[in-house]
Amino acid sequence: MNDEKNTQWGTAADAAAILDVSIGTVDRWMREGRVTFRKLGQRLNLEDVRRLAEVGEVQYMAEREVMT
Repeated sequence: MNDEKNTQWGTAADAAAILDVSIGTVDRWMREGRVTFRKLGQRLNLEDVRRLAEVGEVQYMAEREVMT
């Protein structure tokens, strides 16, 4: 995952489009901690969202566990 300075941030709508899910699903995933987001305007890390779309939820969550 990227350093803070170079990270692309997007809205829940941006993430929903990348993941092909509803905005409500993205909002739920944010509440559950499944995607990284910022409180300021609730911006999501689009690199993380693209990785989630690429590898799926199980692999993505496993990768996040390793990083913590």
